[in-house]
Amino acid sequence: MKINLAKVIREARTRGSSKSAEWGKVANDILVGCEVVSARYLTKEEAASLGWSCRPLMLIMHDGTVLYATTAQEEGDGATLIGQTDKGEPLAFPAMK
Repeated sequence: MKINLAKVIREARTRGSSKSAEWGKVANDILVGCEVVSARYLTKEEAASLGWSCRPLMLIMHDGTVLYATTAQEEGDGATLIGQTDKGEPLAFPAMK
């Protein structure tokens, strides 16, 4: 599956405003009910096309939606994706050089 990351970023920038309630609705509309069908790190070529030196983990959903962490709102570089398990244990997937 080839993903146009630059297009994904451009489209994400056009969704909503900086208000948390509006972004929460956008997130719910897009993510609730999604199923992760694949997880992988960005390739070196994908990261380079974004001007990044780090390659974050990418989650690919059943409908083609992709998610990955960046270091800044301006998509400055790939970043660690953090969270926690259903048991409250911390999770971290580091960005790769």
